[in-house]
Amino acid sequence: MLRRQQCAAGGPGHRRRRGCRADRRDTGAVPRRRGRRPFSAFVSEPSGASAAAVLGYVSRATQDDLEEAAGAGRPPLGRDATVGHAGLEAEYDEQLRGIPGQQTVSVDRLGTPVGVTSERPAQPGLNLVTNIDADIQSRVERDLTAALEERRRVVDSATKRRFVADSGTAVVMDVRTGAVVALASSPGYDPGVFVDGLTPAEAAAVLGETSGAPMLNRAVSSQYAPGSTFKPVSTAGAMKAGIPFDATYPCPSAFRIGGTTFGNFASAGHGTLDFAHAISLSCNTFFYRVGYDLWKRDGGSTPSNAREYIANAAKGFGFGSRTGVDLPAEASGRVPGAVSFMGALVPHLLPEGEVSLELAVFQ
Repeated sequence: MLRRQQCAAGGPGHRRRRGCRADRRDTGAVPRRRGRRPFSAFVSEPSGASAAAVLGYVSRATQDDLEEAAGAGRPPLGRDATVGHAGLEAEYDEQLRGIPGQQTVSVDRLGTPVGVTSERPAQPGLNLVTNIDADIQSRVERDLTAALEERRRVVDSATKRRFVADSGTAVVMDVRTGAVVALASSPGYDPGVFVDGLTPAEAAAVLGETSGAPMLNRAVSSQYAPGSTFKPVSTAGAMKAGIPFDATYPCPSAFRIGGTTFGNFASAGHGTLDFAHAISLSCNTFFYRVGYDLWKRDGGSTPSNAREYIANAAKGFGFGSRTGVDLPAEASGRVPGAVSFMGALVPHLLPEGEVSLELAVFQ
């Protein structure tokens, strides 16, 4: 989770930059919205973190915003209200925005105010204190940008061209609590440009066809194969299928089945391994063999009552389900079991066994 706590923000004219936290290194705070820069809790720090993928942005209420608020029975929005449209600003929009004050006055026949007939004081929004560490967030953003730049200088040995490496994401979590300490998505954007409306140049930079979709939060809204980090999940599926943890399989430089050859990283072979060593050496061909054996056990290309041990293990670890992180538009991902995947494609177009082999390593 990103949210740590919510706390009252004080009087209508009070601006508390840091919420109610005690140590600036511990969390980041999203202050109540006043002025052009709604993210001063981060931009005022020496670390210089943007955190756009986390915080999102605010802009003036659109007609759709006004109608949505009215239809949902929420307090009405004024024409000059700012509304959260991404990130935490959108997720906690109602709590952060508060309720504007209202005053009804009586006037004489010339339109001159002569008295106040009713008045409702403004109710300030809450401050939202997060688990984001501003220093770590800044470091992650810089390192992600540097990693992509470095990758673009590397030539792909297969295509003989430099890697595109035009986008990426990085997430740092506290393994003890599951708290999100930093979250970055590249390319990113400047949240401040939305406050007073976009110029044509700014709109092209964040919304244009060649912009690289900087407003897409790749950490929660994109779906990627986890690669070799999936091998412990494959191991759990094999254990569920009754394969002992100390069982051994060969780890050749390549494993061929049907018309497809599956190779190890750098084409290296490592002899015969058990699961512990196969994970530590990240042996692809070991797990291709495990996946192939389980695929045959399930009936191969004509599965019947398939147990789908690896797919079910993945679901048990949460793959294919939303995490529930408090950010909008989270994608659930998908775990392709052998039966569902084979049914979705023309079977003869797939090399025999390829479905389970790919699922065993998930890359």
